[in-house]
Amino acid sequence: MQDNWFSNLLVNKTEMACGLTVVFGRDLKGNEVDYYFDYLRNRLLETGYQLQHSYREMSDQTLHVESTDKYFFRHPNEGSRRKKVEALKGTVTLEYICIDNTPSHGKWILMTNGDKKYNPEKEFEHLLGTVFEF
Repeated sequence: MQDNWFSNLLVNKTEMACGLTVVFGRDLKGNEVDYYFDYLRNRLLETGYQLQHSYREMSDQTLHVESTDKYFFRHPNEGSRRKKVEALKGTVTLEYICIDNTPSHGKWILMTNGDKKYNPEKEFEHLLGTVFEF
């Protein structure tokens, strides 16, 4: 993989979510990013999150074709503990967007379920450190 595989890195925070967006460099090959997103997906599974569903969306625009791979993760929960686990761990969305089969950008979003006592930033920082290994 090339040394500078991204051209911009954006961190977004709101009261209900934290997100990380990576804008990929122009010379990056699609299969390099495919492998990296497979790695991130597997790392999320190792932290205890479960893949709820995933899909690929293709959009034929006037001047280009955009494809988006989306993965939705939720921490396992049982019965009465469900709301507490969702409040503590939130849900994670991982997206990988290509324009004309060239990597464009990727998104990582941790969302809460409206519990004002929960601090999504703390869990987001923990997940970033665990999944990205820093």
